[in-house]
Amino acid sequence: MINILNEYDRLQVENIYTKSNVNIYHKPVKILIKDIIRELYISGKFEILELEMHHLDRAIWKFRKAFSEKEIKNTKQYFKACIVSAINEAELEIPFE
Repeated sequence: MINILNEYDRLQVENIYTKSNVNIYHKPVKILIKDIIRELYISGKFEILELEMHHLDRAIWKFRKAFSEKEIKNTKQYFKACIVSAINEAELEIPFE
């Protein structure tokens, strides 16, 4: 995927990396997560701006659980869906007052 980001978008993506602590993950996972973040941002999935480390941890847990239970043919797309789902589900976990 060749996409050139302007300076504003590049900074937005870098801020997402920082906010979600992507750099704590091992290199292969970190590279995959950064690639997915960039792809989601470029595709207009702006809920990615809300990404935090606990979303990534949940996405990794969901992915590993699914991977142990069934065959996943396109692992990157599935993991991407797990990240988006983790962000969206986190909103449902906030207790109502």
